[in-house]
Amino acid sequence: EYRATLAAVAKLAVPQIADWSRVDVLDDGRLRTVAVEHVDPHKLELALELARRYPEDPDAQQGPPLAARTGASELVPEITEEQLAELAVDDLHLGLVRELGFTSYMCVPLKAHDRLLGVMTFVSAESGRRYGPDDLALAEELARRAATAIENAQLYREVEERAQAGRVLETVGDGVFLVDDQGVVRLWNQAAEAITGLPRGKVVGERLDEVLPGWHDVLSRVPVAGAPGPIPAETLPVELTGGERWLSISGVGFEEGTVYAFRDITEERALEELRQDLVATVSHELRT
Repeated sequence: EYRATLAAVAKLAVPQIADWSRVDVLDDGRLRTVAVEHVDPHKLELALELARRYPEDPDAQQGPPLAARTGASELVPEITEEQLAELAVDDLHLGLVRELGFTSYMCVPLKAHDRLLGVMTFVSAESGRRYGPDDLALAEELARRAATAIENAQLYREVEERAQAGRVLETVGDGVFLVDDQGVVRLWNQAAEAITGLPRGKVVGERLDEVLPGWHDVLSRVPVAGAPGPIPAETLPVELTGGERWLSISGVGFEEGTVYAFRDITEERALEELRQDLVATVSHELRT
């Protein structure tokens, strides 16, 4: 949970590195604050209220927005009264900023493999410290490690999502298989094994027309959708181990190949034929 990690980093930075620390992450191209810490809890509430009343301009020429746009660190050794006046939107804004007592700040980007993930901000106030190059180097190292934590968390989440999708794929009742653009089977789930009688080890990695010779003609009659959504299915007879089976098959194409889903409706088809025969017989008897 990278948000908890970033909150812990922000908390540990106060008061060792800063009197006030903040972490923003990029979300859909915009900065979103995920952690704020202040040496004085009362001033923390003031800082949060300030952020609510006066949201930052994404095109601002200083602070987190600038670091997010440029990907470069910003060091301001001393915040002058003139700078505060330039930053303030109105007199109330200026008064709130003065009450926080900012004296110096650093903004460092959170980057991993040249990918910008967010911005960390360190502000000096009550302590009166003035940041210099050594402080900036320490902040950048801290940001580098925090960015690694974010990247690892995101990669872990992606792996978990793929693993969950894989588990779902193995438990669905429909047979699912993937054929790449070279005609090689790359995926063959448990239901596909059960319906066809062909184990995964004999199918995956092999050309479809070699392991299932008759399927090439079958799949050529299956409509393949270009995107997920309502997909029409085709009901076709397929020769499998143990005899002919009727399968309802649909497909979805993507850049790397085609995903097919199918289910065995042989029994349903037999029942439907029996029903139709019964209806026809009863109709004939009634007419007679």
